[in-house]
Amino acid sequence: GESQGVPEEPAKCLAKASPVYPPSLRSQNAEGVVALLIYVQDGSVTNVVVTSSSGYGAMDQAAIAAGYRCQFRGSGVYPIRYRFQMTDGDDW
Repeated sequence: GESQGVPEEPAKCLAKASPVYPPSLRSQNAEGVVALLIYVQDGSVTNVVVTSSSGYGAMDQAAIAAGYRCQFRGSGVYPIRYRFQMTDGDDW
C-alpha cells in the first residue's frame, strides 16, 4: 500500500456476538468463563483460539463459534472473554 510508516489500525470489535448456551450444560446448571484470542485480517476473523478453557468442551465450542460471528474492522489479535451464567429463573 501507500502507507507512510503509519501503523495499521488495530482490530476493533464492531459487534460482539453472543454465544449460544449449550442445552446440555444449561440442564446441568453449568457455568464458566472462556477466554479467547480472535485473529482478524482486514476485518475478517481468520482464527479463534481458546486461551483459558471453561472446563466444558461444549462451552468452549460455543464461545469459539460466537468468536467467529463477531464483526471487526482492521487487523490484529483481539482478546475476548465470554461468561456463561445461569440467569433465568433465579433472580428472585
